[in-house]
Amino acid sequence: MLEAKGALVMGSSGSIGTAIANAFAEAGASVMLNSDRNPEAIEAQRDRMIADYGTKVDYRIANLNEYRNIESMVADCETSLGSLDILINNAGVRQTDKLQDFPNDAWERAMRVNLCVRVV
Repeated sequence: MLEAKGALVMGSSGSIGTAIANAFAEAGASVMLNSDRNPEAIEAQRDRMIADYGTKVDYRIANLNEYRNIESMVADCETSLGSLDILINNAGVRQTDKLQDFPNDAWERAMRVNLCVRVV
């Protein structure tokens, strides 16, 4: 159904992102996974998806706080998958500190990722 389509799933290392990525791969799309941590886990996820669905799956470790990382990931997606037809922004930052203990840098990171990520 989605053969010859490329899908980028940002924030694909958690349970929701993994389910979304699997659904696209099962439908025949090539998939670019993304996380900002734990390359071993996302490599294992990629390998499982390739084995389970037989479609092209790649990944990029990219911190979405930096626009240049997003631009680079989009370019890599187009090169690796052939096109970028579907974009899912599932990335999110969760901070559980009490408001009075919430560090400013953590607040800024959460706002950049949760509200301000843009894809160019």
